[in-house]
Amino acid sequence: MASFRGYAGGPLALRAAGAPYLWPGGGVNIPFNPDQGGLGILNNAAAVGQTTSAFAVWQAIPSATATHVNAGQLAFDVDETNYLPFLNPVAPDGLSAIVYDEDGAIFDELFGANSGVLGLPVRSGSIRALATFSKASPF
Repeated sequence: MASFRGYAGGPLALRAAGAPYLWPGGGVNIPFNPDQGGLGILNNAAAVGQTTSAFAVWQAIPSATATHVNAGQLAFDVDETNYLPFLNPVAPDGLSAIVYDEDGAIFDELFGANSGVLGLPVRSGSIRALATFSKASPF
């Protein structure tokens, strides 16, 4: 199995005053809203289960203070025909979308066929999040 170096650290964006955006309550019960679709061979229940399990791994770190809660599914299955409002919102919608790119069509459109891109975190100008996972995700 190959390993690759990952980089992290620092905020994705800063407020006008230079301070980072923060989740209310110190990051306790950060809401997420899963897509209604599947992820590759995983049906929706399995994809949501994998998402919840991934959050649990982060929450189990002794120094972690963030917790996550499923705040309910998005109103529809997000696919290549309707993902743009989540990627480029015109106004805050109060959602933290987890989009499952069931057949890879969103990632093919964004990055080209067989790009190897597995996930895409996005943040808008307010406290909000979007994570999109391709069918090729090792999730």
